Amino acid sequence: MVFPWEPPPPHQWEGVAFVGGWDPERERILETVAARFPLKIYGPPYWGTRTRRASAARKLWMGEALAGVEAARVARESAVSLNILRTQHYVDGVADGLIMRHFEIPGAGGFLLSTRSGGATEFFAERVAGAYFGNDDEMLEQIATHLKDPPRRCAIARRAHEVTTRHTYADRLRALLSALEAQTGDGPIVLGHVRSPSPNADEPTEAHTLRPPWRAAHRISHYSKPGFRFNSAFGNA
Repeated sequence: MVFPWEPPPPHQWEGVAFVGGWDPERERILETVAARFPLKIYGPPYWGTRTRRASAARKLWMGEALAGVEAARVARESAVSLNILRTQHYVDGVADGLIMRHFEIPGAGGFLLSTRSGGATEFFAERVAGAYFGNDDEMLEQIATHLKDPPRRCAIARRAHEVTTRHTYADRLRALLSALEAQTGDGPIVLGHVRSPSPNADEPTEAHTLRPPWRAAHRISHYSKPGFRFNSAFGNA
């Protein structure tokens, strides 16, 4: 699925949005957020069935998961979108790597506050194109800082969006094929039926044949169109 980028509205909702799946640690963290800031939670039904009955997280669940255009709209219209990495994103107790949400939120035009991780800070430099936290106290401090400073928040979101434009699935596929070419030594591996970015998104600027066994790989790059960003499992991850 893909959704379009648009600039944030002049007046955003001055609160925190979380779009994602439930787990006990996320519930605990979001309870902490809810005690101090306006919060909206979007995600699968577990937010309504597995949370504690008296949980603020249950009360603040909006009753639905979001994807595509609706997820993008919430990201743009909310002052802060929160990304809480799960235990599987930790290596030796330290958060590492990137998930799709690192690209989806700024790709849609939103501001992302995320668990600090090595991969994310490498792509989205802290205080330049990214905002991060390492514990609950820092998270609350970062939320407060960016809620009261819209120009700073919007500047980070804008620079983060610029980063996402250089990291589409098609970019990754071309790098992968280049690496495969270097490993196999068989000469150029070219993409078949690829729609490369062009002023007219409906007209491919390149069309080549694709040698086996690489034929299946072309499907991903079909979606590399200007103004669109990828969404894998936004709302459930």
